[in-house]
Amino acid sequence: MPLHYVIATVLVCCASSYALAKSYPSHAVASIIKLSNLNNQSVLAVDYPQLDALISDLSAHIDPPPARFDSPADQKKALNELNDLLVLLQKINYGHDDLKLMRRSAYVLQLGHMMGLQEATAELHPLFERMLAKFPKQADIETQYGLLWLQDGKWDKAEFYFNRAAKLGYAPALLLCALAHKEQNETNQALAKLAQYKKLQPDDPRIAPLERALRKK
Repeated sequence: MPLHYVIATVLVCCASSYALAKSYPSHAVASIIKLSNLNNQSVLAVDYPQLDALISDLSAHIDPPPARFDSPADQKKALNELNDLLVLLQKINYGHDDLKLMRRSAYVLQLGHMMGLQEATAELHPLFERMLAKFPKQADIETQYGLLWLQDGKWDKAEFYFNRAAKLGYAPALLLCALAHKEQNETNQALAKLAQYKKLQPDDPRIAPLERALRKK
């Protein structure tokens, strides 16, 4: 998950409302990822600007749940494009060992998971475990995996990966740790993580509402 997706998710966790999604645009999914054969070798071509535009539009309508579409027709179009993209990504083993593509594949799978696509859910954890084994000490992967556990209500698992991300120097993971503790009614631990984050990012506007909510408990 690109970091702006992570930040957006944190903002949503700290706020109770968000803007309504715009009409869902169409994308030429088939042209985004192409696998060809050149001199008996497979050649992969990825149009990253198109891929990122599609992911951004899907994210704007799906993440966080529940999904927000202007019409049933828009939702059907988005689901069809999401399914088509998942088929393409599966054909290339979700990026194989290409971290740039694996990161995006993981987030697309998460979007499918949010939409209740069982095939996406089945592939999620194996892909994250493969990424963490192949590319250790990647704070964004640890954070993204923690967000998956957070979305599924597995607060202790979420906290574990957020802590790992924080130890790798990704400060917003401390805020996510505080949220995970909050959901487990561990107010003192949540306040402690929030205090650590406040020292690093004292001007973050998300701190005050979360701190007020914790002190009311």
